[in-house]
Amino acid sequence: MNIKIFIKAGALSMALICGLQAPAAAQSGQTSPRGRLLTLKECTDYAIENNISLIQSRLDEEAAEIDLLTAKAGMLPSVSASTNQGVSGNWFNNSAAHKNSYNGSYGVSASWTLLRQ
Repeated sequence: MNIKIFIKAGALSMALICGLQAPAAAQSGQTSPRGRLLTLKECTDYAIENNISLIQSRLDEEAAEIDLLTAKAGMLPSVSASTNQGVSGNWFNNSAAHKNSYNGSYGVSASWTLLRQ
């Protein structure tokens, strides 16, 4: 849903509520929780800031943007690398027959999804 529609609808309904209640409050001497009567601008600002539907719409919009970035990131290639090194030998016997051995392995891999069904 369009966020502008929620803003207009919420502001209009809050303005109507405040507009209908303000004369009655003025006649009976009632005040707002802030201790004074609210102006129409204050009523609409309060309605926009605290409208649950509007807040939910903003959060849905942010979640959609995150989903879009995640989908775009899924189209990028992935690359990984690994290394392994080892040493083995007989440390207590220094004769020529017992030499140390060294080994190592290295790897790089890459993948890129070209088509998803």
